[in-house]
Amino acid sequence: MVRTALTLTFNWQWLMRALVLAWLSLLVCVSAPQAATVTAASCENKSGQTDVQNAINAASNGDTVVIPAGTCAWTVGLAFPNPGKAIKVTGSGTIPSIGAATSGGTTIQLIAPQFAGKYDVIELYESTVGYLEISNLTIINNFNNISHVAGQPTNGVIFIGYVSGGKPVILHHLTLQFTNFQAGDCGGSWMVNAATYHGVVYRNKFLNDNPGAACGFSNAITTLHLDPGAGTLGPGLWSSTSTLGIRDTAGPVGVGGEGNFYFETNQVDYGVVNGIDINDGARIVIRYNTFNNTSIGGHGHDSSPVSNRQWEIYNNTFTWDGAATMNRWIAWRGGSGIIMDNITPHLTGFVFTQLCTFALDRNVSGCPNLGNGYPWYQQCGWGYDGSHLLDANGRDQQISPIYNIGNYEQPNQTGNVGVILLCGDNTDAGSWCGPGRPSQATFLASNRDYYNFYPNFDGSAGTGRGLRAARPATCTKGVAYASTDSPGMMDLCTATNTWTNAWYTEYQYPHPLAPGGSATSSAPAPSPAPAPASPAAPSNLQVK
Repeated sequence: MVRTALTLTFNWQWLMRALVLAWLSLLVCVSAPQAATVTAASCENKSGQTDVQNAINAASNGDTVVIPAGTCAWTVGLAFPNPGKAIKVTGSGTIPSIGAATSGGTTIQLIAPQFAGKYDVIELYESTVGYLEISNLTIINNFNNISHVAGQPTNGVIFIGYVSGGKPVILHHLTLQFTNFQAGDCGGSWMVNAATYHGVVYRNKFLNDNPGAACGFSNAITTLHLDPGAGTLGPGLWSSTSTLGIRDTAGPVGVGGEGNFYFETNQVDYGVVNGIDINDGARIVIRYNTFNNTSIGGHGHDSSPVSNRQWEIYNNTFTWDGAATMNRWIAWRGGSGIIMDNITPHLTGFVFTQLCTFALDRNVSGCPNLGNGYPWYQQCGWGYDGSHLLDANGRDQQISPIYNIGNYEQPNQTGNVGVILLCGDNTDAGSWCGPGRPSQATFLASNRDYYNFYPNFDGSAGTGRGLRAARPATCTKGVAYASTDSPGMMDLCTATNTWTNAWYTEYQYPHPLAPGGSATSSAPAPSPAPAPASPAAPSNLQVK
């Protein structure tokens, strides 16, 4: 009897435990939110018919919002909550290899005076619980449909707002097109305005009319304006250690990739001067893009409260059709980085990469007191490594050179080599700081603040490329070498005759948040262009 009683008791307890577990499992299944698809009633977002905004408002984290096919005119902006929602917003139609569908998809035409005074039409904010993703839309900003209000900027398109603890916003397979550009719009509009430090923008088309006749040598449309904000994120981003390449460990453990802003595998047409413009502590990776008639660059402490912090520019293709008024591809006024394996046409009068310190002789910077001289605060070739070593002026910054490696005018490492040059000393009486100011070369020195590529590299100066086995055994501290048998890596001479292999390694491509690519993905091929005549160089180069 005792044995029977014990057996019955054990079975009863097991049964009760199983029933409780089953009830809990049912409760979890019933209460857990399920991702849904919310389809807008139409692609309209205008006064009296805000179908897209209504769908955004109805969506919950994890949902997908589908904007139906068609061509719709928006007279009302699209506002996302702050903090943002972790949702996907997509147009209709099959996502092509790059850019939104040109037919049978969702096309938005912006028609409004100033969108209630707001500079940006679509206002996005980071979500703290997941990723906000926008894709597969064609958005046309026709400047003939915009009222030009004196003293106000013309419309931009997409704003990305920083949220503490937020995840990167993802933009992909969009076509953003600006047409009928006017002289009054010079320097007054951007396509993506990112007021944050991270994001992933991939496989988009950013298309503009040629604004050369309207603007001359002036900024036209800024494809990406990356400005984390001097009063909020800028100082902290500057005074943080390097996130170059695989040092970007922010984000998922073992994956990272959320500490920098990634702009990859896009096509940009007619961005002219500063198709990409970064400042205020920004850290950006620009790779595998095609820039047609477009240059890229950023501000230093001489024209921004905080300089851009670092940049990686590699495997991009630059083209020029002879129509755009421009004469350079890359221009920086602060920060440090790596420029590697880009292809540019060889054109007399064009500068591959230009470095400037406007604080020396241009009153755009206010002609500041230079203290004990070199280095200027947050100038090109300087950064922060956490050592807290002070420079000659008592500032917590350390040397962090710029490396230029293997940039050619033709694929397969042939043709002339792209080199870093300096801004000329300013002689314009209208913008001059007066006599007695030092020259650019005093503050920006080769083999100190920047290193150019030497095809016959011997380890004593500059940078080189070749098989690692052929790398010189002796080296001067600071020189670098890219091994062709280890693509995407750079060895650094960290002490006399001491090489540190793979001091720099590119972060994985495509980015983990950019699915569908492959390690062999390439930038979209540019349209064929006639061989242009070489342009006359403007007399006073500057980043607007």
